[in-house]
Amino acid sequence: MTDKPSMTGTTRILMLAVYTITIFVSASLLFVVQPMAGKMLLPHLGGSSSVWTTCMLFFQSTLVAGYVYAHILAQQFTPRRQALVHLALMTAAVATTLPFSLSTGWLDTLSMPALRVLAVLGVSIGLPLFVVSSSAPLFQRWFSYTRHPDAEDPYYLYAASNVGSLLALFGYPFFVERTFDLETQGSLWAWGFGALMALTAGCAWFLFRDDTALPEAGAVPADQQAASFEGVAWSRRGWWLLITFIPSSLMLGVTEYLTTDIASVPLLWVFPLGLYLLSFVLVFSRFPVNRLIYRAIIPVSTLLVLAITFADLVSIAGLVLLHLWLFFTIAVYFHGELAADRPDTEHLTEFYIWMSVGGALGGLFNALIAPAIFDWMIDYYLVLGVALAVTLPYRAESDRDSTAVQCAAAASIVLAVGAFAWSVGLLDFGRAQTVIGVAVVIGAIAGMGITFPFLQNVGLALLLVVGATVHADFASKATFERSFFAEYTVYPDRRGDEKIKVFSHGTTLHGLQGREDPLSRQPIGYYHPAGPLGDIFDKIPHEEVGIAGLGTGGMATYAEPGTHFTFYEIDPVVEEIAREHFTYLEHCGERCSVQIGDARKLLEREPDDGFDLLFMDAYNSDSVPTHLLTKEALDLYMSKIDEDGVVVFHVSNRYLNVESIVGRLADQAGLVARTRTYQPPDDGSLPLAFGSVYTVVARDASDLHGLAQSDHWKPTQKADVLWTDTFTNIVSVYDW
Repeated sequence: MTDKPSMTGTTRILMLAVYTITIFVSASLLFVVQPMAGKMLLPHLGGSSSVWTTCMLFFQSTLVAGYVYAHILAQQFTPRRQALVHLALMTAAVATTLPFSLSTGWLDTLSMPALRVLAVLGVSIGLPLFVVSSSAPLFQRWFSYTRHPDAEDPYYLYAASNVGSLLALFGYPFFVERTFDLETQGSLWAWGFGALMALTAGCAWFLFRDDTALPEAGAVPADQQAASFEGVAWSRRGWWLLITFIPSSLMLGVTEYLTTDIASVPLLWVFPLGLYLLSFVLVFSRFPVNRLIYRAIIPVSTLLVLAITFADLVSIAGLVLLHLWLFFTIAVYFHGELAADRPDTEHLTEFYIWMSVGGALGGLFNALIAPAIFDWMIDYYLVLGVALAVTLPYRAESDRDSTAVQCAAAASIVLAVGAFAWSVGLLDFGRAQTVIGVAVVIGAIAGMGITFPFLQNVGLALLLVVGATVHADFASKATFERSFFAEYTVYPDRRGDEKIKVFSHGTTLHGLQGREDPLSRQPIGYYHPAGPLGDIFDKIPHEEVGIAGLGTGGMATYAEPGTHFTFYEIDPVVEEIAREHFTYLEHCGERCSVQIGDARKLLEREPDDGFDLLFMDAYNSDSVPTHLLTKEALDLYMSKIDEDGVVVFHVSNRYLNVESIVGRLADQAGLVARTRTYQPPDDGSLPLAFGSVYTVVARDASDLHGLAQSDHWKPTQKADVLWTDTFTNIVSVYDW
C-alpha cells in the first residue's frame, strides 16, 4: 500500500461520521430484529424461553457467516470490487426478502422444534441478516484503506457498533414494542435496511474518490495472504475461542434463568444481551477499563453469589440482579482479554471470525448440546466453573503484592469457599470434625493462591461444580427431566403432617399430590377446594371441560361421572411426568384425555360451542405465554364455549398483573369478568392449600351462577393497554 497523503479536517470529520453512522445503523438493525423475530415465533412454540436461546444460536451463526464473507472479500477482492459485490448483495436482499415475514407454517409440527426454528429464520430473514452481520469487520476494513489518521487502528469503531446494538436492544421493549405492531415493525426495518444501503454507498464513495487510498493490486497478494494467515498461532486462536465462548454461554444461561421465572418476552431477553454488548463497548473503546479488579473479585463473587442463591437468602428480584452483575463482571474480564490481544489490521477480519465462532459455540452448547446431554441445568454451573479456572487472580499479575494484600485475598477466598460449602450442604456446623476438615481444605486452597493461583482457580471451579451437583441432588431423591420447552423437577416433600410429591419448573411449583390415599385423590395446591377453583366447579354447571396446561393433572380430581376433561399440553415430556410420577390421570380414567400441542392451535380445530368451562392454566414456570392472552385468543375461547359457558384464567403471578390484561380484554369485548384472590389461613390449618388468583369471563353475569354477586369475587382490574397478536406491552403490566 502506498503512503497515504493527508486530508482536510472537514473531509476527515465527514468520513469518520459516515463510517461511524453506517456501523451504528447496521448494528441497530441487527439487534432490533432479534427480539422482533423472537416475538414473532413465540406464539407458535408456547412462549418457551428456549425460543430465544435458539434464535440467539441462529443470529450468532449468521454472524460467523457474515464475518467469513467479510474476510473473503477483504482477502480476495480490491476495495472497489468489495463495495460493488456488497451493494449487489444488499440489492438482492431487498428484492427477495423485504419486508420480511416468518414462514411459521413449518412450526405446526412440534418434532425437532429447535431445528425448525433455525430453518424458519434462515428462509425468512437469513439473507438480509447475513448482509447486515458482515458490517462491523467489513466497514472497519474499508476504513483502514482510507487516508484518515485513525485508519491504522479502526478497532475503536467496534464500540460504535455496540452502542448501536445497545440502543436497539433497549429501544425495542421500551419504545418499538410499545409503539408499533409487528407488521409495522417489519416495514420500518425494511426502510432502515434501505437507509443502510445509502450509507454503504457513501462509505464506498470514500474508497472510489482517491486512488492513493487503495491497495495498488488485488486486495492482498497471495504471498502476503499466506504470511497473514500464518502470523497468528493456533494457540492464540484457541484462546480467542475460549474467551468468547464463556461470556456467550453465560449470557444465554442467565437469560434462561430470567425468562423461566418471569416472562419469555423481549423485555427480559435484552438485559443479559445488553450487558454482553456493554462489556464490548467498555473494552474496545479508547477509555481503558482496569481489568485487574475483575481478576481479583471474580473467584470470590462467583462463589458468594451462588451461596446466596442456594441458601435462598434473597428474593427472586435480588437473585436476578446478583446473577446479572456476576455475568457482567465475567464478560468484561474476558472481553477485556480479547481486546488486549487484538491483532493488527492485516488480521482484523480473521480476528472477528474467531470471535464470532466462539460466540456461536456458546449458543450451540446452550441451545442444542446441553439440553440433549444434561437433564438439568448443570451447563450454567459448568461454564461458570470454566470461567473460574481460566481467570488469573490479581495477585498473579504482580510480584510486588504486599503481605497485607495476600492475606486479604486469602481471607476473601476462605469466606467465599466457606459460605458456598455451607449453602450446598458440604459443611455441617453441627459436627466439629467436619468443620475442622473443611477448614483445613479451605485454608489449603486459599494458601495455594499465593504461589499457584491457577491451581487455586481450578480447585475453586471443581468445588463449584461438585457443590452445585450436591445441592441439586436433593439427597438422590429428585428426578429431573429436560426438553426444548423447560427443565422440570419432581421430588418428595412434606407439608404439615402429609407426605407429598412436588412438580416444579424453575422456582415455581406447578403441582403436587399426596403420596398416600385418600389424599392422593384430592385436589390440593392451587386447586384446593377452599380456593377459587372450588367455587367454580361447585357453582357453574359443567359436562365438557377444556384445560390449557396439564402439569400434574391435578384438576382431574374434579372430573365426576358424567363429565369429560380435555387437557391441552404443548410439551409431551409433561404428560410423561404426569403419568409416570403422579396418578391423577390414572384415577380419572376415560373421563380425562390429553392432546399434545399448543393449546390455541388445538382449540382452533375443536367444534364451536363445545365446552361449558374452558380453563387457561398454561404457564412456563412463572412465565406468561402472551399469545394466550390476546384479543384474538379471547375471541377464539368465546367461540368454543356454549352460549352460557365460562372461560377461566389462572392469573396468579409474582411479577406481572395478569388479571388486568384479562380485565382489559373482557371489557373491550363487552364481557363480564370477576376475580377472586385467595390466601390460605395464617394459622396453618390448610397446609396443602396455595394462594391463587383466578378470573372468570362470561357473556352475562347470570352465566356465573352467583359468583358475580359473591363477596369473594371482585370486579376485575383493567390494564391501560389492549394486547393483540401483533401488539403486547409487558412493561405496562409489570408489578414494579
